[in-house]
Amino acid sequence: MIRINLLPFRAKRTKENIRRQVSFFLLLIGLAAAALLLFHLRMGSQINALQARTRQIKTEIKKYEKLGKQVDEHKKKIALINKKKDVINTLIKDRYQPVQLLGTISELTIADQMWLTNLATQGATVRIKGIAMDERTVADFMTRLEHSGLFPVVNLNTVRQKKFGDAIRLKQFEVVCQTVVPKKPDEKKRPKK
Repeated sequence: MIRINLLPFRAKRTKENIRRQVSFFLLLIGLAAAALLLFHLRMGSQINALQARTRQIKTEIKKYEKLGKQVDEHKKKIALINKKKDVINTLIKDRYQPVQLLGTISELTIADQMWLTNLATQGATVRIKGIAMDERTVADFMTRLEHSGLFPVVNLNTVRQKKFGDAIRLKQFEVVCQTVVPKKPDEKKRPKK
């Protein structure tokens, strides 16, 4: 009978299997290294893109901070303008009050019997100082003030005798009144410029 020696063939097959396994293992290591390298490159590019985006956002933040400061300055200017506008509107609304007050008081003074020396207003309070011939003239003036409709409260503060020269003795007085807010004349009645 013929005998065939299969041992070298098996040894060759075993070496071939070992070489295949080592090659497969090295191929797996190479693929894993390539995958890690690609992953690293991809993450690096994403990091660079995010850093570029961060720098861009920071420059935009600086730009918008400048705009925010400008907006704040404009808001302050607008608030100041609104305050000025309110003051102007108040002045326009109240512009007739001093004229009416002065006109009314000049109509209510008793001619050739009394003279006004001081007229001061503070809010709704009107302080009138003057000189009269006698106490009766001061009383008549106060009565006229009460009946005018402009002064609901009239109080006599002081009446003193004052000497002018050697022979003239007059009464110096001070009257404090509370005034009501006068109505503004109709705009239609006023002539337009």
